[in-house]
Amino acid sequence: MAQDDKESRALAGLGASAAAAISILLGADIPPMNVAAGAPYMHTQQAKVSQQLVNVLEEIKASANELNEILDQVLIKLVNDPASAQQLSASQFPLLAETLRSLERYVRQAEDFCAGDVQRRDFLRALASIRSRVVDIVSIARQSSEPEAIFESSIDRKGLAALAELGTRNLHKLAG
Repeated sequence: MAQDDKESRALAGLGASAAAAISILLGADIPPMNVAAGAPYMHTQQAKVSQQLVNVLEEIKASANELNEILDQVLIKLVNDPASAQQLSASQFPLLAETLRSLERYVRQAEDFCAGDVQRRDFLRALASIRSRVVDIVSIARQSSEPEAIFESSIDRKGLAALAELGTRNLHKLAG
């Protein structure tokens, strides 16, 4: 039970950090009333937004190893017990994956990003490692919750086995 609480807290923290980063980015595009575009205020605001985003990304990067371990545990739990996929919130993980993709895209493409190239690369690595695990969780959960497609076929199963055997023999001949 304590492990589940730890997982929930860590995932909630990741979700909150990702949401904070997205809200910073969304809020950055709205200039205040009565301020001309390109005014000194806008440059100051962009630097402030960039620094706020860097702070959030620093938090994500600092907790990346712990988050990855927790996400790995969730993934192992899903693989070992596919029924536990029903306990996962189906909408939160895909949303989290898309949010992390958006952050990665912004960090990669932003020209006014105040972090250096090394720091940018570290942020991208942390985001990508977390996103990769979240995407794996989404994939495993989807596979375990969707019924398998069943196709009716009149294929000769012995013939199929013979064809597979022939392919294996030919592969062994090619491989030496």
